[in-house]
Amino acid sequence: MNRFQGTIPDTFDQKCGLNNINFNGNELEGSIPPSLVHCRNMQVLDLGNNKIKDTFPRWLETLPELQVLVLRSNKLHCFLPSTTTNHSLPELRTLDFANNDLAGPLPKGYVENMKGMWNLDEQGTSSYMGTRNFSYHYSVSLTIKGFEIKLEKILTIFASIDL
Repeated sequence: MNRFQGTIPDTFDQKCGLNNINFNGNELEGSIPPSLVHCRNMQVLDLGNNKIKDTFPRWLETLPELQVLVLRSNKLHCFLPSTTTNHSLPELRTLDFANNDLAGPLPKGYVENMKGMWNLDEQGTSSYMGTRNFSYHYSVSLTIKGFEIKLEKILTIFASIDL
């Protein structure tokens, strides 16, 4: 865990090739940078346990490869907007919005469109999320039943929703 402070720079350009951003457990403030929408290959976005004050960034639903979205324990506030497309967050397997100030009904489109939670590996084998050609695997911290758990490797069959 680090103690980064300040805001996340809004400088992600059209050529953004990032697959994973994990700033969990810092002291980051401000909003979630809209330029992250350019990171079309983003699979893991973990901004949990910071001081980010923002409304729910609707543009996140346009990230086609996003599998893990952790925004827990920030200062997000608003009603969750309804999805604008039937293709929003199709690969999402882990969704964690807990401990924010979000209100209203959970739009059913978010759950209905999360096809990644229902799809299994075609070969029926277990594999880990991460870059296939390298030895790096994604990790994420989640709170399950009140216990913080760090998943050092995330099985592709793992699915979780914490609101």
